[in-house]
This record gives sequence, C-alpha cells and structure tokens, in this order.
Amino acid sequence: MAERGQLPPAAKRLCCRPGYGSGCRPGQRAGGAGPGSGALCAGPSSAVAAAALGLLPLGKTQSPESLLDIAARKVAEKWPFQRVEERFERIPEPVQRRIVYWSFPRSEREICMYSSFNTGAEDPTAAPGGAATAPGGAADAAAAADENRLPFRRGIALLDGGCVDNVLQVGFHLSGTVTEPAMQSEPETVCNVAISFDRCKITSVTCSCGNKDIFYCAHVVALSLYRIRKPDQVKLHLPISETLFQMNRDQLQKFVQYLITVHHTEVLPTAQKLADEILSQNSEINQVHGAPDPTAGASIDDENCWHLDEEQVQEQVKIFLSQGGYHGSGKQLNLLFAKVREMLKMRDSNGARMLTLITEQFMADPRLLLWRQQGTTMTDKYRQLWDELGALWMCIVLNPHCKLEQKASWLKQLKKWNSVDVCPWEDGNHGNELPNLTNALPQGANANQDSSNRPHRTVFTRAIEACDLHWQDSHLQHIINSDLYTNYCYHDDTENSLFDSHGWPLWHEHVPTACARVDALRSHGYPREALRLAIAIVNTLRRQQQKQLEMFRAQKKELLHRGVTSITNLEGWVGHPLDPIGTLFSSLMEACRVDDESFHGFSDFMAFIKQVKFPRPQPVALQTTVWSQSTLLVLESTAPSGDMSRPHHIASVVPNRYPRWFTLSHIESQQCELASTMLTAAKGDVHRLETVLESIQKNIHSSSHIFKLAQDAFKIATLMDSLPDITLLKVSLELGLQVMRMTLSTLNWRRREMVRWLVTCATEVDSSNRPHRTVFTRAIEACDLHWQDCHLQHIISSDLYTNYCCHDDTENSLFDSHGWPLWHEHVPTACARVDALRSHGYPREALRLAIAIVNTLRRQQQKQMEMFQAQKKGKCWEERRAKDMMR
Repeated sequence: MAERGQLPPAAKRLCCRPGYGSGCRPGQRAGGAGPGSGALCAGPSSAVAAAALGLLPLGKTQSPESLLDIAARKVAEKWPFQRVEERFERIPEPVQRRIVYWSFPRSEREICMYSSFNTGAEDPTAAPGGAATAPGGAADAAAAADENRLPFRRGIALLDGGCVDNVLQVGFHLSGTVTEPAMQSEPETVCNVAISFDRCKITSVTCSCGNKDIFYCAHVVALSLYRIRKPDQVKLHLPISETLFQMNRDQLQKFVQYLITVHHTEVLPTAQKLADEILSQNSEINQVHGAPDPTAGASIDDENCWHLDEEQVQEQVKIFLSQGGYHGSGKQLNLLFAKVREMLKMRDSNGARMLTLITEQFMADPRLLLWRQQGTTMTDKYRQLWDELGALWMCIVLNPHCKLEQKASWLKQLKKWNSVDVCPWEDGNHGNELPNLTNALPQGANANQDSSNRPHRTVFTRAIEACDLHWQDSHLQHIINSDLYTNYCYHDDTENSLFDSHGWPLWHEHVPTACARVDALRSHGYPREALRLAIAIVNTLRRQQQKQLEMFRAQKKELLHRGVTSITNLEGWVGHPLDPIGTLFSSLMEACRVDDESFHGFSDFMAFIKQVKFPRPQPVALQTTVWSQSTLLVLESTAPSGDMSRPHHIASVVPNRYPRWFTLSHIESQQCELASTMLTAAKGDVHRLETVLESIQKNIHSSSHIFKLAQDAFKIATLMDSLPDITLLKVSLELGLQVMRMTLSTLNWRRREMVRWLVTCATEVDSSNRPHRTVFTRAIEACDLHWQDCHLQHIISSDLYTNYCCHDDTENSLFDSHGWPLWHEHVPTACARVDALRSHGYPREALRLAIAIVNTLRRQQQKQMEMFQAQKKGKCWEERRAKDMMR
C-alpha cells in the first residue's frame, strides 16, 4: 500500500483522535472502556424500541423510550458520523454506541427491494418460509417455486434454518458467516459476508459466494435480516480506530504482532510494505494526517445511497438486449423497469441512477445503427421497451420535490442522448419507405415550412419538454393537497373555468401531460395526491365531452350536410407512449379496489369466443367472430389546429399512427388467435371456410400473422388421425401466396423460409389430389413385372454375354462401347430385382445384374457430362461473341 490509491476501498475517510479528556491517562479516550470491551447491540431501551418497530414481542410491562435513543435514532438517520465528531469535541461512549446501533437499516422492505424483483405482499416478512400459495394447480405451484428461488426468500429460509453465525458489528461494519446447506449435487459451503452501512442504508456488500447479479445474494439477505430481527444477539463494538486509540504502545505492538501471526500468509507482505513506508520520512503515507478506518462510517462528502452494483446492471441489460426477440429478455427488461418504479415509490435515489444505466445500454445497442442503415423500423416489442423508457424519464423529471440542480443535470443528460444520431424517433419512423408523419400536421403558420427541416421528435423529447413544467400553480397545489377544495358558488361556464357546475375543481392541460403528472405522483409515492389530480382530469374530460355533445347537437344538420365531423383531439390516446388512459384507470382502480374480473375488454371477449366448444360453427357464432375480426381499425386522422399558445401545450402535439406499436400488436395477436380458432371450427365446410378466408384477407394486415395462420391451417388440414382436408389445404396455400405478395417489395429475412414452406404446402395440395400410395403400392405394381425378357435372361445367366461389335451409341443401346451389357429400367425397380435374386438364393445372377445396372448408370453419367461440356463451350462462345460485338 505504497500509494493512497491502493488503500482499502472500504475505508471512506481518515480517522484521527487528537483530543483527550482531562481525567484520562495518555492512551485512553474520554468515556472509553478497557481494551477489547464490547457490549450487546441492544440493552433494555433498545428492546423497547425493537418492540415498537414490531421486531421483538412486547412484555407485560413497557417503559417509554429514553431520550438518548430518540436523539440517537434521529441523528443516525440524517447525519454522517464525521459531522457528529466534528460538531462535538467529546462524544461519550454510550452516545456513540447508540448512534452506531441505530445507523443500521430498520426496515426489511428495502432489503426485499434490493434482493428480488417484487416485494409481493404489503409485508415482505409475511411468509418467512417462502410464499404461501393458494391451491390453484400446477401454475400456482410453479409461481411459488419461482418466488422461493428469489434471494430474499432464500435468505429468510437460511435465517430460519439457523445458518447465520459469528455475527459481529464493529462500528458501521457488520460481518458474519452464512452456511449454505448441502444439496444433492453440492457440498455444504460457508460464505463470509461483510456489510457496510451508513444513515440506515447499506452502502456496500461483500460475499465470498461470488454472486454475479443485480440483487443482493441470499447470504447478504440472511445476515441483514439477522441484524434487524435479532439485534440483541449481535455484539456491538465501536469503530476499530476508537479501540486502537484506547491502547498504549505495548498493547498496540502486541495487537499487530498477533494479527500478523494469525494471518501471516495473507497480510505479512502488506504489513512489511506498510512498515517500510511508515519508517520512511518522505513517504506519502506520512504526509497524511490520520489513517483509514473501514468501520468509522461515512464522511460528510460521501453520497448516502443504497449499494447498487452498476457493472452488473449494465451487464445484465446488455445481455437481455443481445438476446433480441427472445420472450424472456423482454420480460426481464420490463421487470427492471418495474424495479425502477419501485425505487421511485420508495423515494430511493437509485431509481434515477438505475434508469440512467439502463438507458446508456439501450443507446449502445448496435441494432439501432443497423436499423438506421437498413432503413427499417425496430420491432414492436422493442419499441414498447423504448416507450416505457421515455415514460419513466417523464416520471423522473416530473418529481414534485426534485431539486433544480438535479433536474438540470438530467436535462443535460437527456439532451445528450437526444442528439445522438441513432436515437429512436417518437413516431417509430426510421425507414424511407414510411410516410413522414409530420406531413399530417395541420396547415397553419408553419405551412410553408418544409417538413423535412423540422427537428425529429425522439423518445426523450417529451421528457426534455417536461423539464420546463412545474408544480407551483396555486390551483394545482390546492387540487393535489386537499379533498375539500371545492367552490359551489362558482358559475363561470367558459371553456377554461376552474370548477365545474357542481363545484369540483378542473385541470385544463394537454391530457397526456396531465396524466404524466398523475403517473409521476404515483411513481414517487404520492397516491392520494395522484388520485385527486386524476379525478380533476376525469371531471375535465367529462365536461369537455358534454360541451362537444351539445355543440354537435346544435350543428348536427350542418355537419351532416357537409359530411364532416368535429375532431378536437389531435393526438390519439390509445397506445400513446405515455398511456394516459391506462394511468387514469390504474389510479382510480387502486383507490376503489374493484376486481379486475368485472371488466372485460376486447381481449377477454375474444378469449371467450375461443373457449366456446362447438362441433360445427353455428351461423351466429361465425358471424360474431367475423364481426370481431373487423373491429380492429387503425385511426389515421388530421384535425384543424387548436390553440397552441397555451402554456399547458408545452408537450407538442404530433399526430401519429394510433393505435400504436404494442397496443396494435396485442390486438393483432388476439385477432390472429381468433382467426385460427375460426379455421379449426370451419374445417370440412367449404362455404364457411371461404367466409373465414375472406374475413382474414380483408381484416388482417400483418404478413407475419397471415403466415402464422397459413401454417396453422396446414397443421389443422394434415392432422395425423385423419385424411388431409383438401379445402383447408387450399386455404393455407392461398394465405401463403398472399404473404408472398405482401412481402414482395420489403426486406424480410424470413422470406426464404416462407418460400420453402409454400413449396411444401403446394406439394401437399398436389399430392392430395392424386390417389394415395400406400406401403403396398409398389409391391402391387411389381406383380406386373416379369423375367421373360431375353436380354435380361442373357445378363443374369452368363458371364460371357458381351458384344464387342456393337456400335449403337443411342440412349437405349443394349451394350456400351466396351461391349458390356446394359440394363435400362427405373433404377429402384432394377435394384429391387437384384434384391429379389439375392433374397431367393441367386447371388451370382444378382451380381451380374448389379454390374449391368452400374455400367448403365456410369454410361448415363458420361453422356450427361459430355452434354454439359458442350453447352458450357457454346455459352462461352456466345459470351465471347457478345464481347466482340460490343467492341
């Protein structure tokens, strides 16, 4: 450790104790006990405090908490220990002990958050031995097994199994051993765990198990829960620098020598190196006042946040992204996004930190550049992940209690990402073949501006614009802070009135932006405030709807005569990246606790149709499903420009293709499943199959879904337990041909696979039209064969059957140029003759016929080679002639 850069990373600050009490002998700290003194973490007062936290059972009597514990707990939450030392010249040892005691985290919720993807129930300790599952079959059992494999549940199991031992707290450092029980394939292992903490947050963890994951391992969880649940069984010592300060020279020398003796193989080289540096007057270590102490807590300048392994977060996201369209990777990334929201809800600063790490890996994805170069758009599932990323950044920057300098740093980072060339656009358009959606903007003041010169809006544009939003509006503050904010005497009936006719407050703002405020409040742990704002927005929308209905009724005749409708919503809300309707729905549902099963959407309706069991589709069922197929409409509309001068239009309104990406993809997949069910039900009925085919061709516009339907129809038509259905096979072929037509002018790497499948389908259709050949067909045909041919008889009867004078060079000549006999017959049939001769005990005859067949095949091969060479020479001559003519 010649340089400070090589000092142990756990030592965050240098500790020095210059002052002594007047009544203390040299070498003894004021208020200190003898060397090696220790005390249990919790005395009587701490037992009461633990009981108050629900960690220890209460006895029959209960005494109030001491003033020392109350003060120490507050100081331990807010102040770094270095500030306490600098503020007070002399700190009594009991005070230090209580501050150190209360500095460890007291809630298991954060431990659970950093060791599993979700906290599950409200109380993470509700199921100590694992998650209890209701009897629901194999699915529930599988879910329970997955939950029990989470590090948090495994840590609880290790703690309950008595696997935690040798627990020791020295200052702000907790250590212990956790024994992993022997498994069928692995022996018992003992893991050494070390935890550093500060201000009720775990700041670093180390475990000898070598865990490589985003979350804390089960051994860290077990040791942490041991300290939270059993504080009275943990022996507490002051920081090691305090203990050393109480020793005289002889004690210090004995301490060092014993330490080296016990661990001489590990620490002897380091000890000698440090001794040489200390003895050198000019060494860097002698220029520094004090020495590092990993148990002394954090310094004033240290950031107080929970330990998050940044490298593992980046590595995991990179792995998930590299898996492309794999279903599990998208699920894992969505779980990471949910973890960010969970951190924001706990008001944990690591939420923004983790989202930054995720975003950096998304921006470094090589597929972005590939898609840009090829002029193709990203996949729908990948687009959904980007939309969620942008929505999360909206939540981050709309934090109602965000500091200005923090928001400025986020704005700088967002602008940096926004300026990257491969940053995805908001409308998902990276391909030249797609229309520029900004052309759909209303013609107004910017009508003369070329759309190609307008800056493209990226997935971060809304978050950048949201940095200009604030929460200081007095009307907004009254809405979110009080349930009683009403004005029954308010009779302003103008468009922008602050209250409705019932006196309830209204909030006029661009709807997705207003709903983004609701989402931000929910995400940052303000559910009541989010509910109040959501109700105000819903009341505003309802009032606007009533006004528009009255206007429509007043102008109904004129509008119908013109053939136009009044559209005031410039931006679709279904499938919107910020999901405004979903946000309002979730906020209201959380408040009223309505069972989700009472709501049935389009997906539930189609799931019901698919579960209907009928041997043959009834007319009503068929008409209903065909109607369901036609309900998917892509809304593309433009509208007159509205008043864009209002401050709440800070998030620009850009018409897009709605329903968008993941919403459209979900509905299309449901539509595809319904069509597959219709094909199955209509099997064997030509008329109804034609109806289903017409419906599919008219209402399904995705080539991948039509290809899937074609494959499904092929599988249904060629089931093993029945003869092929020729009508359904023709439907499959027709759908395949439609896919070929749809992908004729687009780049699709699956097109070759589609062509191969189409050939297979066409072959099956052709073979289905012919009489089927069974395993006995060839044997039946062989009954017409005979052995009376004289040439054949000569071949199999004599080795001397030759004709050297034969010069017939035609295709069916009986002898080759060497005079050996040839036998012209369908090769498998001729070889079957050879097999018959051998099987019936005529090996010599079989050999003669085999030689004749081989000579025939060789002669045919020579003829084909000569023909190929002649054609090749003729082609070369034609090419040479063409070149001469060009010259």
